[in-house]
Amino acid sequence: MRALIPSWFTSFSLSDFSFGSKLKELTTKFEKIVKDKNDLGLIEKSNVKFEERLESTPLYDESRVYGRDAEKERIIQLLSGSETRVAGCTLLVTTRNKSVVSKIRATSEYPLEQLSLYESVSLLASYAFGNETKLDEFPDLKDMGDGEAYNKDENIRHLSFVSSRYDTLKRFKNISELKQLRTFLALYRGINKERSELPNNIGHLKLLRHLDLSWSHITRLPDSVTTLYNIQTLILYQCSYLVELPKEIKNLIELHKLDLDYTKNLREMPSGISSLTKLQTLSKFIVSMGDKHQIRELQELTRLRGKLSIYGLDNVQDIKDVRCANLKGKEGLDDITLIWSSEFYDSRNLELEMMVLNSLEPTKNLKVLQIESYGGNYFPSWLGKPYFANMVRIALLGCKKCKSLPSLGSLPLLKYLRIEGMDRVERVGPEFYGSKSFPNLETLEFENMAHEKMCGAFVLIVEKSGVLTIESYSSVVQLPRAFRTKIT
Repeated sequence: MRALIPSWFTSFSLSDFSFGSKLKELTTKFEKIVKDKNDLGLIEKSNVKFEERLESTPLYDESRVYGRDAEKERIIQLLSGSETRVAGCTLLVTTRNKSVVSKIRATSEYPLEQLSLYESVSLLASYAFGNETKLDEFPDLKDMGDGEAYNKDENIRHLSFVSSRYDTLKRFKNISELKQLRTFLALYRGINKERSELPNNIGHLKLLRHLDLSWSHITRLPDSVTTLYNIQTLILYQCSYLVELPKEIKNLIELHKLDLDYTKNLREMPSGISSLTKLQTLSKFIVSMGDKHQIRELQELTRLRGKLSIYGLDNVQDIKDVRCANLKGKEGLDDITLIWSSEFYDSRNLELEMMVLNSLEPTKNLKVLQIESYGGNYFPSWLGKPYFANMVRIALLGCKKCKSLPSLGSLPLLKYLRIEGMDRVERVGPEFYGSKSFPNLETLEFENMAHEKMCGAFVLIVEKSGVLTIESYSSVVQLPRAFRTKIT
């Protein structure tokens, strides 16, 4: 037998080919597998027959598919047809995020639109009362689905609705039938993409006290709104498509609150606002280009309180009008924003703007002050006086012509100070932070400034305020190491 075995085979050793170490490694692995099997309590079985797995099928409950008659067959075809199948299995993903479709590389997709209100209520009824329920069996629910429930009771006093993509203000074409209505509120749901308008017959609701159209996409209010002589609250908050107010809004002499916050496309205000002498809240006032004396109308609004933003101050022509506005005498105002045009065109009278801001001295009760796009070279002396002991927040934004900062360091309660876009500032020193150096300042922010002129001036401020934020400073500025570690 040995003669039959090649001589090269009888001469090798396991160590020559590292078979010994390989065999030892495999043995260790098998031992671990056996140990894991025992730890998990697995039992060895033989002669086990595995049945062939049945083909999976999509599961859907057709009895609870409402609406989408034109889509139903297509949806079922997608779930049961071969076009969505691949070898092995089919994975169905439902998502509201379109980016998911591209990430999973879906073979097909089918976008679904939102259910109508009627279909949504039908689905609700099926879950509440059983699959065989018909919406016609519940008249109240049916009326709700039709959007006409409010017409069934003419004595309704308070009405609200959730704005949605399709069920907009057009649903209320018959709202004039609710003669006793006092409150009408549009509740925001975040998906109303459709621009819509109030029906003109809303003017028939003579007892209406509160009208809230927050976040709606109205562009105008119907003129009939100005015949709602008992209305006390008109809220147009975040109506970003609103472009004008009714010319006769001055007729609403019972109005206490006119909220125009975040109406970015509203750039003019009708004359006669001074007639609304009961106004307590007027969040936005505009000096229109066509009425350069308009700021004088604030004189009669002695009850104003809370927040007031004045736009279009570059349209003021007569300093006497500004003095008549008398912000200093409106002690209920604690949050004031003063805004000029962000365009520094040649026709702007910078000397006049300095006098305007000087005459807009606010009440001593002021807590928040913001000045935007002011065109003067210097700030008035009243800004920063210890007289404003309640001031907690100041923002000076886009005042590109200013050559120096106001003295603000002595304000005892100031916590937040933001200065942006004042790139003509030539010096920042003790005249800015003073001997007290902002005793309670928590946040100091500078953005788009000529930082090479300001670097060494903030050591005292940083040590006492605790937080310093600097953005967009030049790369040539070499900040001290201790200074950099405190930038957040």
